[in-house]
Amino acid sequence: MQCCVVVDPCSKILVKACDFVDFVRYVMNFSRKQCLVFCIFTLLTLCFEQLQWDFYIQEWFFNRATGKWLIDGADPFYRAVFYTGAKYWIAFLGVCVTLFMLVTWSLSGYLGETQQKSLFFIVCLIFVPTVVALLKEFTHVHCPSRLVQYGGSSLFRGILDISSLPDYHDHGKCFPAGHASGGFALMSLYFIFKRPPFKQLGLILGLLLGWIMALYQMSKGAHFLSHSLATMLLSWFVIILLRYVFKQVFENKCDAPLLSPCCPSFPGSPISSPSSDDISTHPPTEVSLNHQHQDTPHNLTKG
Repeated sequence: MQCCVVVDPCSKILVKACDFVDFVRYVMNFSRKQCLVFCIFTLLTLCFEQLQWDFYIQEWFFNRATGKWLIDGADPFYRAVFYTGAKYWIAFLGVCVTLFMLVTWSLSGYLGETQQKSLFFIVCLIFVPTVVALLKEFTHVHCPSRLVQYGGSSLFRGILDISSLPDYHDHGKCFPAGHASGGFALMSLYFIFKRPPFKQLGLILGLLLGWIMALYQMSKGAHFLSHSLATMLLSWFVIILLRYVFKQVFENKCDAPLLSPCCPSFPGSPISSPSSDDISTHPPTEVSLNHQHQDTPHNLTKG
């Protein structure tokens, strides 16, 4: 008599739901204060965008008398410093970290903790701007300079205005802010360092550079404040998601050929190497006993 096992589809859905709950619990357990701040900034972003508070902030950067923005987007000096210069600096930093990772990896032969940190930083520099750029293709939100309120020809459309989708020739690609995403990607430095002062310094550096790049775009009419807020929140979420993925890969797959034989934990991991107390509580295995028995001087002289 053969017995067949029938897999209930509901059980698969339950397993997937448990995985999602596990991820949510991970984010919540990571820092409740940061999750609260994340929710507050999300609410502020929706308020600025839906209640049109953006227009009050944008008036600080637009001169109604002259019809010009605070900064001319074609000005070569400002563009070289705050646009192309910022991009080149971040790209140069990414190239340096990539070369450092490849050299140290080739010398050590495996991805140790330092190489894991470097790889995590590189992936964040790539994924954060990529996710923001892909999202801009579907939001259809215009830049301030293209709106009729500031001398343009397009009408304002919020991110939640699904019923008023524009035609093909009037698609906006300004939400979220793409330029500042490169600066906000540096918030991943928070997970690179171990000591709290350096972790906070890395987070501040990412926020500072991101908002400098964001304010430049706002000053020339390229983005509203809500666009930059959304980019900051999305960048932080992508960084946390990538950290979660890295933790799963480098902790649960110790037999992978690219990993260290000792499978070092990713920085900030709650799973650390066993302490001396933990090791002492576990009884030795049969293999270790046999190994010790074979290496004793008594057995060597007897043979």
